[in-house]
Amino acid sequence: MIFFFIRPFIIFAGILLVSGCGSLPFLGTTEKPPLSGKRISILAQEQTLQADSITTGKKILLPAPTSNNEWPQAGGYANHAMHHIKISPNIKESWSIDIGSGTNDTDWLIAQPIMADGRVYTMDAETVIAAFNAISGD
Repeated sequence: MIFFFIRPFIIFAGILLVSGCGSLPFLGTTEKPPLSGKRISILAQEQTLQADSITTGKKILLPAPTSNNEWPQAGGYANHAMHHIKISPNIKESWSIDIGSGTNDTDWLIAQPIMADGRVYTMDAETVIAAFNAISGD
């Protein structure tokens, strides 16, 4: 009667033991020899970058800068291409404000702000949405 209960355990233990034998290196497998030839690091910068001689003297043409009054989704637009944006020569922070709860053990702050109709919209870690005037931050 005891053998009836022990038999499945012995079979399971045997299968488990045999399945682990394939990963042991001393059971007939040998390491492959390394490839012959010179090893070249692809990460090391062994040469400096230089401009292509064909491009020397060519002008870079950009479209006229455009004013961007909207930032409708994370990254600007769906294709993340903001193109040639008009910007002030002296960039400075206009305003700063606390948007609410930050990341903690249970809530993560993952939403990025968007801008539409002259307002900046934010969502904090507790999913509270806030809207601020894009010019003044009020």
